Amino acid sequence: MTPESISQEERHVLERDYEEHLLDADNRYELKRQDKEFGRTQDSTKIVMVDLQKCLPTPLLNNAQSFYTLKLWTLNYTVYDATEKSASCFMWDESIAGRGGNEKASCIFRYILSLSDLVQHVIIWSDNCPSQNRNQQMIMCYLLILTLKPSIKCIEHKYLLRGHTHMEVDSIHSRIERTTRNFPAFSVATPWDWQQLVRLCGPKINTIEMDTTDFKNFNLHNNSKSFFQANKKTTNGQNFLISKVVHLKFLTEEPGNLYFKTNFGQTQFDQVDFSRPSRRTSLRGTEGSLLTLIPICDTLKPISTKKYKDLQKLLLWVPKDFTNSIKIYLMQI
Repeated sequence: MTPESISQEERHVLERDYEEHLLDADNRYELKRQDKEFGRTQDSTKIVMVDLQKCLPTPLLNNAQSFYTLKLWTLNYTVYDATEKSASCFMWDESIAGRGGNEKASCIFRYILSLSDLVQHVIIWSDNCPSQNRNQQMIMCYLLILTLKPSIKCIEHKYLLRGHTHMEVDSIHSRIERTTRNFPAFSVATPWDWQQLVRLCGPKINTIEMDTTDFKNFNLHNNSKSFFQANKKTTNGQNFLISKVVHLKFLTEEPGNLYFKTNFGQTQFDQVDFSRPSRRTSLRGTEGSLLTLIPICDTLKPISTKKYKDLQKLLLWVPKDFTNSIKIYLMQI
């Protein structure tokens, strides 16, 4: 459709929709700002922003010959604490785990469980990427956290509008990129080297190395053996579409329940009950209960043969001081 082919009425509709889109984006930024101000006055509240940095090539090389060769990807999922103005970088490489919903949920799971017992309320802001932040795995993650960490009374997850997702966590990723440009490129030979580089970015940036056992399979907690079950209907009988959600809320005093909004203008939350009717009275328990968290995979993920051969080829352009590190790492994959 070209500007010349639409009618005046259609043009007005498009302009109105665009204005509403911008108003929605600005409103979400304002709500995030208000949350940050609220967090600074409440010691029991954490306001955090989360995002996955673009993949980090390993080894890090800048020569033309290596441009078209496959590299090992190192991943960094960053949790930025707006209250303390600090960051936790959860790092792993593609032989450890992927970049899906279980991986992101596992990072948040580990982060919240590590918080002081003085923290009772956690508010998370993120983009609305379905595969990473807005999915069933994340819901199961939050339900489990409230079961395993009684000091947390409330968890909220709010989503910025697509195309308008600038967050404070982006400044951490920018700082890593600046440090990378000022760092001798050949020094980054393995994923471990990326962790050391991130540590150089500032005293308030903490790196956490994720292993295969740290990534949990949250899909297993909505099956027939779990305390929870997948539910596509609200308590009012309406369809629950997580793709439409802008605000999630979980309360310890109401285990298994999810409160949500599909518009920040809503005055009341809608509700979905994920608890299994036969187990609503005992959400903690014994073997086979929620306390049993199974890793996604117990072993390293194999990389493709082509990538393995390319990584061997890259040794030609890596200084000898670092080739042994890469060889040892490749032997483990």
